[in-house]
Amino acid sequence: MQRHGWGLRPLESIPKGRFVCEYAGEVLGFSEACRRIQAQTPQDSNYIIAVREHLYDGQIMETFVDPMYIGNVGRFLNHSCEPNLFMVPIRINSLVPKLAFFAAADISAGEELSYDYSGRFHNLPIGKRGEILFSESQEISAPDILNNLLEGG
Repeated sequence: MQRHGWGLRPLESIPKGRFVCEYAGEVLGFSEACRRIQAQTPQDSNYIIAVREHLYDGQIMETFVDPMYIGNVGRFLNHSCEPNLFMVPIRINSLVPKLAFFAAADISAGEELSYDYSGRFHNLPIGKRGEILFSESQEISAPDILNNLLEGG
């Protein structure tokens, strides 16, 4: 039997490209992330997310975030193979990124918010990512995104 988590549903419509929330939590090193995952029982929920970024020089930067004890509503987002959110690592005066979720499509009030746990968005060519995020009629305010992230989104 497949388990389904709490889930999140917006009270208002969310337009495509809009910042929705941050996936906030403790930033862990690789060994601590492994230790916590190995310590879990089959009944435990795993909220640890691993983000792997491929840098221009061939290096790989990994970020592990665990919102189990310190986090926000982002931990309640469920998986979907057809998600309406995608995650983008955003750096604000730090090498450690904030994990920001944006609407991949117009989202109706009451529709469950979800993202693809596999990180499929990051496997798309960069040009295709922009097509998903921005449409010609959509204006995104960088100060609004920054303010939301700084306030805990």
